[in-house]
Amino acid sequence: YGYGAGVIAPGWCKHLWQTRGQDDASVLWLARIASVLRAKGHMISTASLIEAERLARALAAIRERPKPGFEELRDASVSALFNGEALLWKMVEAELLLGADVGEIPPDTPLAPLIDDLQRNQKAARLKPEALERELSVDLRSESGLFRSTLLHRLNVLGVDWGRLTDVGRSRGTFRERWMLAWQPEYAVRLVENLVYGPTIEKAANGRLIQMIGAAATLDALATLVQ
Repeated sequence: YGYGAGVIAPGWCKHLWQTRGQDDASVLWLARIASVLRAKGHMISTASLIEAERLARALAAIRERPKPGFEELRDASVSALFNGEALLWKMVEAELLLGADVGEIPPDTPLAPLIDDLQRNQKAARLKPEALERELSVDLRSESGLFRSTLLHRLNVLGVDWGRLTDVGRSRGTFRERWMLAWQPEYAVRLVENLVYGPTIEKAANGRLIQMIGAAATLDALATLVQ
């Protein structure tokens, strides 16, 4: 559980922050566990809660800790509230440890260069990142159409498949592309991973493409990249 910043149990950390300075933080955490269990149809008695709290303190003393931590409360809960059934803990640990909160950053927080550049390009291309899949027809004769196509192709090189090319047609001397667009949150992470190739979409795509061409083992692979 947890996330890349190294916080193993954000739900527990949030609880500690909310109960900072209080002596009954462990009791309140056990009460929360009991509340989740009761919501799932399990009967939890007051006596079981008292026993869990006593056991958590005993475990903390054995482990030479000044007070019960997450591990002591978990082990005590499995013993006193779950009757030793660790599988029951698995049913509630995601709700307890992760929760459903979604964080946000202030609008004036500096962004990673590639994400910042992508947002500028999205605005210039008048393309809004949306999770709902939609079709986009691009006329390569127009400046705006060529800009959109170039942006989507460069992102594909970086492994950001926001746009998936479905058709390339030629008719009456015009060039058209059809794309299926669908934005996924993990694309932002992939952009950050590509910072090693350059600080802008253009430079990063060029750097990544040069690396891919250098690693191409066959003429077919090389031709595909050049195309």
